[in-house]
Amino acid sequence: MVGIPALGWRMVLLFGFLPVLILPLLQKALPESVRFLASKGRHEEAILEIQRMEKAAGFPPAAWTKESFQTGPVEPGSSLTQLFSPGFSFMTPLIWATYFLNLLVVYGLATWLPSLLVKAGFSLVKSYSFGMVQAVGASLGGFLLGWMMDRFGRKSA
Repeated sequence: MVGIPALGWRMVLLFGFLPVLILPLLQKALPESVRFLASKGRHEEAILEIQRMEKAAGFPPAAWTKESFQTGPVEPGSSLTQLFSPGFSFMTPLIWATYFLNLLVVYGLATWLPSLLVKAGFSLVKSYSFGMVQAVGASLGGFLLGWMMDRFGRKSA
């Protein structure tokens, strides 16, 4: 296995840049959101997108019209204090803590794990390989869980 010492740090930056090259493909392949299309008055495109999603989900097509996209009045402005109003005062810090701790775990696995493995006696290449396997496994697990949620739903009926 060829490592960083043989290829140099420039190769690491090159591999980090490669995902940017697929942006044009993603822009072409991923549809615009229905809400965005409707907000811009592009109702025909929004209806086509909804019908495509209905077909993919196996739902019978509904009779969508321009009026289907009418929304209620938008409340002007909001403030940070609303996040701590009754009904949200407990959930807001809980959600913030969840996201913070999740990011801490991801950061810890990505940066500390290889260092800890090197200190435990593994080679530098092997310790970064473990980190890569963890990242690939987490990505595949995320896709698998997403598929399972689509297939089986989040709650048993």
